[in-house]
Amino acid sequence: MSVTIDWKGKIGYGDIVSPICYAHNQADRLDTPVTLNFHFSHSQGTKFKEKDAETINDRVSFIAKHTEPSYNSVQVNQYYNSNLNVDHTNYSHYPISYHNLRYSKTFQWKPKEYIAIIPSTNNKKQFSDYAPGKSWKDPMSGKWDKYISDISKYNKVELVHYETPIQEACEILSSAKLVIGYHGSAMWLARWIGSPMVVYSSRDFTKGVFPWCIHNPKKLRPLFDIGKSLELKTDVNRELERYLE
Repeated sequence: MSVTIDWKGKIGYGDIVSPICYAHNQADRLDTPVTLNFHFSHSQGTKFKEKDAETINDRVSFIAKHTEPSYNSVQVNQYYNSNLNVDHTNYSHYPISYHNLRYSKTFQWKPKEYIAIIPSTNNKKQFSDYAPGKSWKDPMSGKWDKYISDISKYNKVELVHYETPIQEACEILSSAKLVIGYHGSAMWLARWIGSPMVVYSSRDFTKGVFPWCIHNPKKLRPLFDIGKSLELKTDVNRELERYLE
């Protein structure tokens, strides 16, 4: 027996990390080989923004290469000029915290003395422009510059944008003592790496998707937030082991 998952290719990190991690988890849980097919409507070599360092497809290959492998074979394929008429097949979103939670085999959290922030300021479009229904994911939209300025008064800060090359982004996030961002973008890389995190959003759903995040703190307290996030992550990892058994 084997399982085939088809996935409509999109631009976000969540639509790369989620299906690849899910495929490996299913291979372990079902004890069977899994094939994951990404279907992209664009041609090979297409960049989302011309100044991007790499294509979306380069990022798919990178995540596939650096994800902790399952005990069974997982084959990741990418098809171009291919239109899938559904978002995905053979995919379940439950349990929300664990179905697609898996870590990188290459990038682990080894903190240095800086905070990484993932703002939406450089995004090609804001949620309010192209998907108002998703604006809840980034309540800090329009406020990030001041937030970064305030934190930079007392902490060394490194920024990660969507256009940051993925290798560089992973190196920054894996070395940050704390990662701060919103429900999306490279926070998915921070989750994949296992970094302690603070996430801002307007829905409690975020606490399920990023289960060790400190959600919407009224005041940032880096040492406390790091410790609490790591405490939550210990429980999450215990539950993840049970889920994969």
